Amino acid sequence: MPATHRHDGLRRHLNRSGELDRILDQAAVEDFTVDATKDSITATAMAVLQAAHWL
Repeated sequence: MPATHRHDGLRRHLNRSGELDRILDQAAVEDFTVDATKDSITATAMAVLQAAHWL
């Protein structure tokens, strides 16, 4: 596959990600959210398990 086709596919997916994010925000289907931007992977996983009441 030529490189231009790969880049076009990536660009299409990146553009779609913003649209999908807006759709999910409007649907408000999540039960909870966990901020995964500051903590370690382990701490984030623990926060997910606690929020889901699995611990």
